[in-house]
Amino acid sequence: MYLVDASVIITAKDYYYQIDRVPEFWEWLSYWGEQGKIRIPKEIMFEITQDSGILGKWIKERKNLFLIDEEIQNVNYVLMNGYDLTLDEIDDIQIAKVGKDPFLISYGLTDKENRAVVSTESSKPSKQKYNKKIPDVCSQLGIKCFDIYRLIKDLDFRTNWKTFL
Repeated sequence: MYLVDASVIITAKDYYYQIDRVPEFWEWLSYWGEQGKIRIPKEIMFEITQDSGILGKWIKERKNLFLIDEEIQNVNYVLMNGYDLTLDEIDDIQIAKVGKDPFLISYGLTDKENRAVVSTESSKPSKQKYNKKIPDVCSQLGIKCFDIYRLIKDLDFRTNWKTFL
């Protein structure tokens, strides 16, 4: 299962795979959502559904295809062991600095063998605490982390992808 960050969907829409120009990409995403291979955590889904344009409309119509709505218990573990925060540093203000990334990573931590986080962020090991990047936190916790191009390769996106099913 690929756990997709909002930045992946937003960047695809803005730059590489505009919905009206490459509709095959969005059909492909929907297909893999139906198959249970691509999921978006509820905390991340909220960010995407706030879009008032074509992306917001698209995701709202397909929300149930992508939504992973599990109860996760390990967000504090991710904050302490992935972001190197102490219990004293974990409060609402500090969590706001980190954003929703720890939730995304927590879903990956739930099943490290069968899940991978997909993000547009690049590794920057020099960043610390609140500024740590998703790939670095995933690496520290032993979670697979890929970019959109690995997702496309693994799930074999092509504009004629349906002919290969």
